[in-house]
Amino acid sequence: MNKEEQNEQSRIDYTIEAIKTEQKRIQESLKSVKEEARDIRSNFWEDVRVNLAEPDDVSETNISIRQQEHFLRERERNYEHGEKQLAVFDKMKNSPYFARIDIEDEKTPRENIYIGIGSALDESDQFLVYDWRAPISSVYYDGQIGEATYETPEGKLTVNVLLKRQFKIKDGKLESMFDTNDAIGDEMLQEVLGSESSLQMK
Repeated sequence: MNKEEQNEQSRIDYTIEAIKTEQKRIQESLKSVKEEARDIRSNFWEDVRVNLAEPDDVSETNISIRQQEHFLRERERNYEHGEKQLAVFDKMKNSPYFARIDIEDEKTPRENIYIGIGSALDESDQFLVYDWRAPISSVYYDGQIGEATYETPEGKLTVNVLLKRQFKIKDGKLESMFDTNDAIGDEMLQEVLGSESSLQMK
């Protein structure tokens, strides 16, 4: 393994540890959300002020019921989102990303962008991995070395692409990598994203 491959393996190891740490945090959070949802369900009618004596009271009761339903739905949405994130992280623990681009522009010095099946942040909320659907990732698929433009919510951005690299990572170990000037092939993209990707890509 040469120096560059060693550096990339160190980056893989660091990213996987960060993902495992975030997984633990989400798991703890899900326990809390599940308990909150259980409490809301079990105390639903105790927390709802039921008073049907006057029209105003009926209205107040309806508002109270809707508030409890809202709290419950919010907890359930948080739980579902957390479970989906855990499922993505389970895959990313084995292969955290499949591509890297190095870019720069007039305002920003060289930045390494790693692309995977989902996003992962470090403790400072800096991106370790960008989701393959993120706007910046399109530079990898569409662009070549040199100037490239991509869409963002704020409008078009132009960057200088300095490097495009593909990885094959299995069980947290770098099996191969190579630098390219070509767009990533659909076949490889579908392989790393899984069998469901073909419909999404279309």
